[in-house]
Amino acid sequence: MKIVVVEPLGIDTEEMKSYEEIFQELGHDLVFYDHKVFGADLVKRIHDADIIVVANQPIDGSVLSECSNLKMISVAFTGVDHIDLDFCKSKKIMVSNSAGYCTTSVAELTIGLMLSISRSIVNGDFLTRNGYDGKTLTGFELKGKRVGIIGTGKIGTEVARILTAFGVKILGFGRTENKEFLKYGEYYPLDEILTTSDFVSVHLPLTKATENFLSEEMLNLMKSDAVLINTSRGKVVDNNYLYHMLKKNKIQAAALDVFDVEPPLDTNTPLLSLKNCVLTPHIGYSTKEAITDRAKIVFNNILAFFKGEQNNKIL
Repeated sequence: MKIVVVEPLGIDTEEMKSYEEIFQELGHDLVFYDHKVFGADLVKRIHDADIIVVANQPIDGSVLSECSNLKMISVAFTGVDHIDLDFCKSKKIMVSNSAGYCTTSVAELTIGLMLSISRSIVNGDFLTRNGYDGKTLTGFELKGKRVGIIGTGKIGTEVARILTAFGVKILGFGRTENKEFLKYGEYYPLDEILTTSDFVSVHLPLTKATENFLSEEMLNLMKSDAVLINTSRGKVVDNNYLYHMLKKNKIQAAALDVFDVEPPLDTNTPLLSLKNCVLTPHIGYSTKEAITDRAKIVFNNILAFFKGEQNNKIL
């Protein structure tokens, strides 16, 4: 079979070649690329593939319809909202994701963003480099604060575990109760979390049910001194209204690693003009450890497929 790695996975060439050798020994061809392409060039790259590996490259039905041999997609991401799952289901194309590879990395970035806001780290760096003192940068402590975690899966639960060291009260909201989360926090109604939390940290996958989950109505419930953290998916939050709230100081601040589109952002993106918003270019998953683990999961998904099994099943 022909396996095509559509875009870079972040591992070095030698590591990729080691996987190439594994598949060659099994009688399969592994082709990998060091840059992204789109449209007709993407079709040309994968049209004869039996299996494709994709990270955050959008793959829609118009592209997939040109891939008559395609049997499996191994997604090097936890979320699969960029894959046309309806098309895959109709053509019985197996889809597996890389669940769990970035639990630690995203959770640690979440904590970092909380501290960046509470202690004005970004502004402090700017002022120091430009010859100012820190008299305007009186921060606040995490200790004693209420942190609402929206989405209590693996990442939300890991955030809760780390936060216990800071002496915060942890409030959780999820579609189902996670027994592991209950070691660190308690479940509350969503409206109570939003109206009472000092930090609201979002850890939801993007689905039809969660798109715009934190809508204008929900965001309006937040306290004026609250901070919103989003390291999940951009579209689970109404970012247009969030901009309005931040500009009007209806909430204190926000820290975002995800947006309605993948960075680089257009320079006219309204959020870029705000001083009470810390922005990072979707790097939550991006640590050396997570990238290495991701590659292992991606290729183990394929090895399982060859055995007639499926790891990390989406479809």
